[in-house]
Amino acid sequence: MNRTFDKRLQFNILAASLAALGLAAPTGLLAAEDLATEINRLSRPESEIEIGAGSVSKDSFKFGDYRGLEESGTHGNANLRIVNRGGDDAGYLQIIGRDLGLTSRSLQIEGGTQGNFGVRLEYDELPKLHSDSYQTPFLGAGSTDLTLPSGWVRGATTTAMTQLDASMQPFDVETQRKKLGLGLTKELGRGWSLVANIKEERKEGTKLIGAMMGNSPGNPRAALAPEPVDYTTDQFEALARFTSKRLQVQFGYYGSVFKNANNRLTWSNPYADSVWAAPNCATVGCPTGQLAQEPDSQFHQLNASGSFAFTPFTRLSGSLSAGRMTQNEEFLPYSVNPALTVTTPLPRTSLDGEVKTAHADLKLTSKLTPKTNFAVAYRYDDRDNRTPIDTYIYIAGDAQIQDTAITSNKKRTNRPLSSTTQVAFTELDFRLTPSTDLKLGYDYNTAKHDYEATAKERERTYRAEVRQRFTDSSSGGLGYARSDRKAPEYDGAASLADGFSQDYLNTLIGGTTGRTTPWLEVPPSRKFFLADRERDKLRVFANFAPTEAIGVQLGGTYYGDKYPETAYGLTEAKGQATNFDVSLATSETVTGHLFASLEKYETDQNGSQCVTTLGCVTATYRSQLETNTLPDSQKWTVSANDRTTTAGLGLRVKGAKFEYGGDFSYAYSQGRFDYIAGSAITAPMPLPDLVTRLKRLDLFVRYNIKTDLSVNLKYVQERYLSDNWGYDEVVASTLANVIGTNQTSPDYRVSFVGLSVSYRFR
Repeated sequence: MNRTFDKRLQFNILAASLAALGLAAPTGLLAAEDLATEINRLSRPESEIEIGAGSVSKDSFKFGDYRGLEESGTHGNANLRIVNRGGDDAGYLQIIGRDLGLTSRSLQIEGGTQGNFGVRLEYDELPKLHSDSYQTPFLGAGSTDLTLPSGWVRGATTTAMTQLDASMQPFDVETQRKKLGLGLTKELGRGWSLVANIKEERKEGTKLIGAMMGNSPGNPRAALAPEPVDYTTDQFEALARFTSKRLQVQFGYYGSVFKNANNRLTWSNPYADSVWAAPNCATVGCPTGQLAQEPDSQFHQLNASGSFAFTPFTRLSGSLSAGRMTQNEEFLPYSVNPALTVTTPLPRTSLDGEVKTAHADLKLTSKLTPKTNFAVAYRYDDRDNRTPIDTYIYIAGDAQIQDTAITSNKKRTNRPLSSTTQVAFTELDFRLTPSTDLKLGYDYNTAKHDYEATAKERERTYRAEVRQRFTDSSSGGLGYARSDRKAPEYDGAASLADGFSQDYLNTLIGGTTGRTTPWLEVPPSRKFFLADRERDKLRVFANFAPTEAIGVQLGGTYYGDKYPETAYGLTEAKGQATNFDVSLATSETVTGHLFASLEKYETDQNGSQCVTTLGCVTATYRSQLETNTLPDSQKWTVSANDRTTTAGLGLRVKGAKFEYGGDFSYAYSQGRFDYIAGSAITAPMPLPDLVTRLKRLDLFVRYNIKTDLSVNLKYVQERYLSDNWGYDEVVASTLANVIGTNQTSPDYRVSFVGLSVSYRFR
């Protein structure tokens, strides 16, 4: 088993015992009885049962995340692998269980008769522990109705809430996922077989969400509230397969049904009504806020795929699918506050959402000559959104009377986005010399959509890679790709304007004779995933073995993105990664490894700021933005720089009675932001760096009492440090218009000691 550092850091009381599964007994002269035992071990699969307990030194949500080890103290656990194969009827049974004593447990039972039928039952759980330092003034955390404590003093800002600090109560934010699946296979003969899979996934707990009141400029107020999670997702799959020497086909159905036991979240408004001017909350009062939760939905798809070999060297493969997504959850009312006047009701009782999907792909591969391979492929994806279009006169954040004026900016039309993408590529791989291979490729990608800043884009990519074998024990390669994406006629305001009425657009600067521009961001600002882009990617790698006992792998990648037509928005992004791996095998009993990697990611983003509120709505300012002639004094640039370093080493020694070893891993990441502001802009204070450090030491000893019986000891120490100003610098009243959570960045040192007994049998 690979002993490199597991990113999920999953708990296993003694990974050493499981890692030794399948290894032969020590070499040497064997007695006749031992020889018979050894022959039996080699001819039949090995099973193992491991039972033990482990002790965690202290409580830590972060340490227990995904593992189920967040609480200090002793935890019992068990792992098992039972395999039974053979017999006249070719029957088989396999049971695999991991972490059965923890909330990260999993169990798989599979059995049947080879060549006839099979049954598979799967169950697993996975905890996601978000935060144990979160605090909230709301009562009823974890339910759909959040209230405030008696004696609560409402205020226009958090500092005016005199009971805020005293009312903050801790609440653990976490979710638990449980999944149960059943699979069936049946061989029908003459190349046909059937497959059926059913899976149900339950997810329960809480997550954080922004609970907001009001959303007009200058008056929004909010709090991070605990939202209950109670989701059920049922998935169904049925497949019919046919296989012959030259033809393989598959026909199938897939369905997914999502249900949310909760349809809304309500909370008592902690802010004073005076925040909102008459005739809104200041007149009628706004005691409650409401937010809809994820609606129930369904997805159904019919699909087919196949492959046909014209010759031993030429094959055609492809797939087709057609799907339908629906969402018909009943709408909540415009506002939960009955005192807010609603003169125009909802245009319909539910969205009646419908999206149809279609997919097709085709690929031809052929060996043109003994030294040349050729491939060409095409892919088509279509999303047809048939959701009815209506006009909704919404109430802003449960804090305004409905504005039904003909020029109201609260009249909004939903925009069902549809899109079509097509991709074609070709690739040629041929051998230049007995030790040199060259690969050339070309990709062409087009996309069309509506209600976006561009109506279509196209991207071309040219690829080349050379692989060289220097000696029998060394090789290397170099790859390069160049992409160029064009998105003509970019109009950043058009997609937003589509949702407003023409009567409102006519009230904007320019009226009916000029360009109308409702703003959510600077109008010329371009979305990076739609804007023109030039991308370069470079990859280099080398593998060599200086001795028979040492293997070395080196690699590096680089990419650079430039957005030549973007004046405001993301203008440049680049990243690079290098890695170094060494494997050591001095003998059959001593093995080791060493690795290190460095990743960097950098981005530059430009923006602007109007100096005065009045200046934001002048024709001059808008013209300067759209023509990119705004003075440098009103521009700003933000550069983000992320760097991650990982390293580790490990050693394993195996003897006749003992097996021992360990791993040490280290990870460090740093994120920083540099802000450059024009002279007319008040520059913000520098943001502290975001820093995360992780050190992990993992040691194990395994003592073989008998050939099939072992005692296992495991020790883990993990040190985690993080600095995140978004947590550490924001307490309940730090922000005037948002109630803080008092959360702190995770910081722990946890030790774990485990002792278990493993029994192996056949």
